[in-house]
Amino acid sequence: GQVAERCAEFHDAGMNVPLVQPVVQDDRQVARALDAAALYGGGVTEPGAAPVPAGASPTQHAVRDDAVRARAAGLWEIARPFALTASFVPVSAGATLAAVDGRGSWALYLAALIAAMLLQVGTNVINEIYDVRKGIDSITSPRASLAIVKGRVREKTAFGFAALCFALAAIVGAWLVYQRGWVIAAIGAAAARPDLLDVGALPARPGDPAELVADVTRLRDEVGFVAGHTLDEGLGATLRWWSDQPATR
Repeated sequence: GQVAERCAEFHDAGMNVPLVQPVVQDDRQVARALDAAALYGGGVTEPGAAPVPAGASPTQHAVRDDAVRARAAGLWEIARPFALTASFVPVSAGATLAAVDGRGSWALYLAALIAAMLLQVGTNVINEIYDVRKGIDSITSPRASLAIVKGRVREKTAFGFAALCFALAAIVGAWLVYQRGWVIAAIGAAAARPDLLDVGALPARPGDPAELVADVTRLRDEVGFVAGHTLDEGLGATLRWWSDQPATR
């Protein structure tokens, strides 16, 4: 159903090139696609969701392996590892101050860093889920992570991944409390304010503009910029180009 819905969106946008064409380009990939269809028709809802039957062809094994790799890549994508500096920098700064004060500990530093990163990854994943639910992320969004939108990671899988991260962070946090006392737990409880747990898009603040429009006045006046096409003309030309491409391209 999700695949059909996305196909319809591409069709409505004028992109009539077969969607599997850019991916299926040689005989090996065609064979894998057919084997995946056979697995699905045989009751397996997702390649890799169940062990490949005894006597399965090497191609079927390849389908399973590719599905596992694709799912792992999707989870890595929604974890947003590029943003983990938000956890690394403050924890490392605190550890540095402790070391200068003569109370540094590599074990405590690494535990705090791991817990912070696990919490951030779990939060990132929950944010990805609700961005998709609320329509903030779509197939055309200029985002680095579209794994959930494109169906490479199911919402249920993403929720499970986030729960695992939070559970592991809680275990590490319990160890930190054991090492340094209940003051650690008190700080964590104070930081877990209900208003900070409201996931999804924040409401507009007083004074926020309803919409932002690019102003090219300075570009025109200072460097002589002149737009060669209007937005409608550019979009129309793009859709016509897609429609005119042969299916074998």
